[in-house]
Amino acid sequence: MKLIKLFVAIILVSGFSACNNKSETTKSGSSNSTALANNSTSITDKPLLNNPVLMNGSSFGHFFQSLYKIGRFEDLVKFTASQTLNEIGKDKILDAYKSMEFAYKLELKSKQDNPDSTITLNYISHQFATPKVVRMIVTVENDSVKLVNGDFVTFY
Repeated sequence: MKLIKLFVAIILVSGFSACNNKSETTKSGSSNSTALANNSTSITDKPLLNNPVLMNGSSFGHFFQSLYKIGRFEDLVKFTASQTLNEIGKDKILDAYKSMEFAYKLELKSKQDNPDSTITLNYISHQFATPKVVRMIVTVENDSVKLVNGDFVTFY
């Protein structure tokens, strides 16, 4: 019985000492936790929006669709390529985004790099119980993925 009490006491003491918030100081006088925080970058400091396949934990299509579902049409325009904005115009694109149907389930199947420095994202969707391929042509501008064209919206 004494052995069990001693064992429990040792476990508790080691647990409390491990949870202690004191940090050791380095030769420069700063603490280890501060030195580690300064050397590593946090993923929450600046979200990376330049990878169409992995963008805030999902793909660009899912990110774009979530903006559509919550009605942030101005933000959809911000994630539209400047080439498309110059060709069609911001007002027409905003109207097209407001009138499109884009609330169906998407599943990313493939990514294709095109010779003109655009990327085609191929999704499978189920619209009215029918499987359909949805393609999004995107490009990377100013370190952000932006939509050039998509099967789900008609700009003209």
